[in-house]
Order: sequence, then C-alpha cells, then structure tokens
Amino acid sequence: MAKSQPPEDVPAAVARQYWRALVENAISLIEDAACLVENSPARARSLLILAREETGKASKLYDLASSAWSEGREMVALDARFVGLERMHNPKITASIEADEDLDPFWGDHSAYDDFDVETDDLGDWFRKKDLDRGAQAGVLNLQKQAGFYVDRAGHTITTPVGAEVGDMRLALIRAAQVAEMLLISDHTRMKDLPPEREDSTMDLQMRVMPYSHPDEFFEVFDKLGDDPADEPAPPPT
Repeated sequence: MAKSQPPEDVPAAVARQYWRALVENAISLIEDAACLVENSPARARSLLILAREETGKASKLYDLASSAWSEGREMVALDARFVGLERMHNPKITASIEADEDLDPFWGDHSAYDDFDVETDDLGDWFRKKDLDRGAQAGVLNLQKQAGFYVDRAGHTITTPVGAEVGDMRLALIRAAQVAEMLLISDHTRMKDLPPEREDSTMDLQMRVMPYSHPDEFFEVFDKLGDDPADEPAPPPT
C-alpha cells in the first residue's frame, strides 16, 4: 500500500504556474500525438493518455486553487488526496476520467445522468458505482498506455506497439483536446469580473488547442481567410 502523503500549503502564484504548466504540457502531448497518429497510432494513444493524466491533475488542482486566484489569497492548501495522486498513475487517470465526464454537461448535454432514477436509485450507491467504474477504466487505460510504449510477453505470446488495436484516434484526439479546452474556457470565464491586475490570460493556449479540439471549424475558417495552411498545425486524421 502506498504511503499517504501529508497536505501541503503552496503560494497561490506557484499553484497558478503549476496549473498552466500542466495544461500546456497536455496540449504539447496532444500536438505530439497528432504527429504520430498515422504511422505510430498506439504510441499516439499512449501520449493522449498521458495528456489526459495532466488534464486530470490540472482539474483537481483548479478545484483547490481557483478561489484563491480569484480572491487574491496568497496561499493554496493542497489536500492529502491531491498530493497523493500527483505521482500515481491510476489516480491521475481516474481524475482524467472525471474531467472527461464533465465535458458533455459543460456544453449542456446531461444525458450521462439518464441512468439515475430519482424515484428508486440511491444517490450514494450511484456515485460509488461510478467510482468503481472509473477505477476499472483507469486500469484499462494504464495498460493501453503501456502497450503503446513497450514490447511485452505473456507465455508464448509477444505483443508490440505495432500490433496494438487503438480504435478511433481522430475521436480520441478531439476529445482529449476538448477537455483541455474546457479547462481553459472555465478559467477565462472565472476571470471575466476580476480587476486587470489579477487577470492571467491563457489565450495563447486556447489558440494552440483549437486546431485539435474543433479541427473542421478551425480549418474552415482559415480556408475562408485564405491563410497558408502550411503555417498552421496539421489537422487530426480523417
């Protein structure tokens, strides 16, 4: 059993630097995955899972730190649960699944809650089942991440990244990018009513992620403007 970690207090400025670095690294991993997806799709999938780990961690950090940023407080309390997940893959992947689950409701689609019956279901039981499902998904994703990087053997069977089945990589790229974009939009919305001295624009990151979060719309705009597509990121594969 992993040793539990004590909570930590960090300066709000450090927490902000940390959050931005997590989201930026997630976007960089998405960009790298897009470059590999045609010739090395399993490795591209592994990079996307790493990107999801970063957005999962960023999402949990944001929950702890955003009020301090908005209110101008000097310190942020990182609870023991967050400190514990920082360097543990399955908890980070589980956090990424939670962030992914937030995406559809963020844009107004609440159909994921259709399986909850307010008349007969117990809310606590429903959430506990969700937690178990996330844990199982995290285990699968961690194995998929490893499958994109390593050659392995089970008995007489050898598995390699070249032979891994990866599914719809275009959808996976778009989804990972949209989760990162959601974090940036939420932060932009938070800052709307702040005084200018407390604003910290992430527009540079939003512009980097848009070709991957909304590739069709993004490149349609550039086509209409007549810009040279060679100067822009390559769209995800069709």
